[in-house]
Amino acid sequence: MGESGANQATAQSGWIGKLLTFRGRIGRKEFVLGLAAEIGALLAGMYALAALNNPTGSGGGAIVIAIIFPLTAIYFHLCLVVARLRDAGAAKPVPLGIIVAVLPFLWAALTFELIEYLWPLIFAVFLLLYFGPAICKTQAVEAPQS
Repeated sequence: MGESGANQATAQSGWIGKLLTFRGRIGRKEFVLGLAAEIGALLAGMYALAALNNPTGSGGGAIVIAIIFPLTAIYFHLCLVVARLRDAGAAKPVPLGIIVAVLPFLWAALTFELIEYLWPLIFAVFLLLYFGPAICKTQAVEAPQS
């Protein structure tokens, strides 16, 4: 399937299908809405992790949910960043998207020791890196020639 066939398949799959593949393009508004859904998945995973500490027992389902929701959020974040960078006109959106998607979490991990003293700066840089692809200007799309 060529480039135009991939774009046509992505366009036919709808908005959700566009967000769950590495082929789609999304604008700023869709990116921020996708991040809100991603944060919801992360919160659901955190609730499942909190249920694991329940002394009355949470059952085996909490372990599965505690694993599935964060992995889903990571995959969703990678797809969102790649699609946003493709829309911004990046030359190689998949490798660059993976790097850009990992940067906020790498920043948080590297500065974890200083979080007690510099938490406002660390949090501000994390948010800038996390929402950074939303700042990118959308590249104009040319209409296909018929």
